[in-house]
Amino acid sequence: MWTSKPKTTAAILLISAAVLSLLVYRQYFSSRVVSSVPVPDMDKNLTETQKELFYFPTASASQAEQLKHYDLAAKSAVAADYIEVKDCVAKPDVFRVMQGSNFTVKNTGTKDFKFVLKSGLTTVAAGTTLVAKADFRKGPGLYGYGCGDPNMKRSIGLILVVPPKL
Repeated sequence: MWTSKPKTTAAILLISAAVLSLLVYRQYFSSRVVSSVPVPDMDKNLTETQKELFYFPTASASQAEQLKHYDLAAKSAVAADYIEVKDCVAKPDVFRVMQGSNFTVKNTGTKDFKFVLKSGLTTVAAGTTLVAKADFRKGPGLYGYGCGDPNMKRSIGLILVVPPKL
């Protein structure tokens, strides 16, 4: 790969850096894209912060907009014992968990909802509890989840998966 021409070597290094930057960006900041148009009936009890959190930036959003969203989620993240979902409302808004560790989801409501884990799509039925492993397909990053209501066009909660401590 090394060449005797410094300009060619510099160009190869710049292209490699750009490709690696894009891969890292996609790894840590790409999430499930959901609609960015609020649904008034479903959103009437949300705070402004929750609206900013639950409506992910669209795929066409700038890197600055996506980083702003990620920063807000990181500031809002809570390391709790479990996630509780009751009829399309999740507590906490942003659940922080270390990659590879187990976490609990309690569905205390009347509606099923789904998680997409590395093992595939997992349904948490109404009135049940799920113990899952924070082993998401893209590794550490920010993940949204919904409740299965066809009128809900946004996440009901977020999971911030952080890398394990070394």
